Amino acid sequence: MKREPALYPIQMAENEMRELNNLRGELSTLKKQMTAVQQKIKELEGKIYTKCDHVWTIDRTNVGEHTEYVCVHCNMSKTV
Repeated sequence: MKREPALYPIQMAENEMRELNNLRGELSTLKKQMTAVQQKIKELEGKIYTKCDHVWTIDRTNVGEHTEYVCVHCNMSKTV
């Protein structure tokens, strides 16, 4: 009866290592996409903020040390 050669732990883990590398690549791609989306959101918020005829009201959802205001039209916070 012929015995199969013993596999070293690294050989047994080849599939897992390949999957790990694939997942790391996918994660890197997703992070780049997320950064691009965040940048686009920031740009659009800036455009909206400069174009809006703001009407400021007290932000009742925020309970902090100082009063914050939010626009009733664009729902953005007042920058001081």
